[in-house]
Amino acid sequence: MKKIQLVVIFSFAYFSLFGQWIPVGGGVFSSTEPVAQRGAIWDMEVFQGELYIVGEFDSVGGKAMKNFAKWDGTEWHAVPIQGVANHLTVYKGELILAGNTGSIGPVQDRFISKWDGVSWEPLSDSVSISTIFPEVTPIRALKVINDDLFIGGVIDGFGNTSVDGLLYWDGSTYKKHTPLSENNNCVVLDIESYLGNIIVSGACYSLIGQSTPGISKYNSGSFDSIRHQFSPKNLISYDSFLISGSEILDINGDIPQYTPHTGSITNDYALNNDFLFTISPNGKSIVYADPFLSFNALGDTLPDPGQILSIEIFQGELYIAGLFHFVGEKDKTSILQFNGNLPSGIAEEGNTSSLIVSPNPSDGIFEIEGLSDQFQHVQILDINGRVVLYQKTAMGTSMEFDISLESPGLYFLKLTGQRSVTKKVIVK
Repeated sequence: MKKIQLVVIFSFAYFSLFGQWIPVGGGVFSSTEPVAQRGAIWDMEVFQGELYIVGEFDSVGGKAMKNFAKWDGTEWHAVPIQGVANHLTVYKGELILAGNTGSIGPVQDRFISKWDGVSWEPLSDSVSISTIFPEVTPIRALKVINDDLFIGGVIDGFGNTSVDGLLYWDGSTYKKHTPLSENNNCVVLDIESYLGNIIVSGACYSLIGQSTPGISKYNSGSFDSIRHQFSPKNLISYDSFLISGSEILDINGDIPQYTPHTGSITNDYALNNDFLFTISPNGKSIVYADPFLSFNALGDTLPDPGQILSIEIFQGELYIAGLFHFVGEKDKTSILQFNGNLPSGIAEEGNTSSLIVSPNPSDGIFEIEGLSDQFQHVQILDINGRVVLYQKTAMGTSMEFDISLESPGLYFLKLTGQRSVTKKVIVK
């Protein structure tokens, strides 16, 4: 039997998907910020059917709007805000804003507030910021994991409780999370959920000022370092992959046998069916990855100067925002919409509609239903093309498989005979 090899190429040799970026809604302008940051848009988020943006600006589309606005697909609307926010996420039906000033919304000394579409309200007690990192943006990461909102940054406490760069909100109060180290003085740069684990990137500082960067995994009440001396600000969990800066990691922090891409990708991304959209190393173009992590260019590259800071899918269309000029007007920043066709779905080999794998993801024990006498052989391959299981198909319409001793990750179940079909299987 000839062994099937699946080769994953992870590089930025772009193949352009036809389409162009077009400006949305008249541009964003600031009369007070330095030229390099005029109209900066730090983040976008879809909430209650509208696209919200936050940044440092005082007009949008020629209308007075301060640092916070929303787009309904046709026109811009102002949303009242105090301070400057740099992160947005949706949690339990409310829009969460994290700021880099001590006042977000109408309440003083709150770096984090929530917006229900009508009014502002602080989450809970004041969050205090460590003075060890005065140049670092206070809130660096917001991530909803299960039923909790995790918050990371240079946070050292809330109320009368001290923390070490990481806390979470359970919907009613802040809660202290296990610290990254016993020495405290840690900054959390990003938070991700990966195969059921909480993964954190950051750095901890000793009393003599030495930095220990790394990526850690929360396990049984403590954080275990899985990647030393490497602490990018970005973590992306996609399918069975953990993409970290310029590397692809497995659950133990090791680098599988992939061809690494060059440069780093941003932690801002959007998902459309099975495709991931993220920002290229130079920050001037969007690339998309299929489930095999083959990256391709999407549309045109932005001219200098310019930098993409946020990506969002709104009303089925892909939007980007950041710091780049609005069609010939150097004082205005653009929000752009892609006017081409976005990739959708994964080209699993053969017609797989009658075949059901369940549960998927699984712990390695799963069943496939919908078999017929058209299939005589079955193989399960890992991401490197190694055959981890081979057998003849059994009589009947279903079969159970057990690969629970294999490592967590993405596998391919390949049925052959009178026809050939391949299905994705994820082991967590």
